[in-house]
Parts: sequence; C-alpha cells; structure tokens
Amino acid sequence: MEEYYHWRELLKTVKEAGAMNSISKNERTDKAFDDAVIRLVEFEKEHKLV
Repeated sequence: MEEYYHWRELLKTVKEAGAMNSISKNERTDKAFDDAVIRLVEFEKEHKLV
C-alpha cells in the first residue's frame, strides 16, 4: 500500500508541475516538470507499472 501512495504522490507532483509550467513557462518550471516526470517514470519502471 505504501508504494501505491508514493506513486499517487509522484503522479500528483507531475500534474501540479505541468499545470504550473502551462501557466508560467520558463526554464525553472520546465526543469521542475521534467524532473517530476523522470521520477515518476523511474518509479513505474522499477515497479513494472509500464
């Protein structure tokens, strides 16, 4: 169950970073979004979710 909550938190972070990037697109928000996506994809690969 702990892994599920961690995955949900990562997904939430990606959505929030994406929303912020669409509102205020700049180098900092691009990096935040990219980093969030990378962390989510790494987690999903590690746990064979993709």
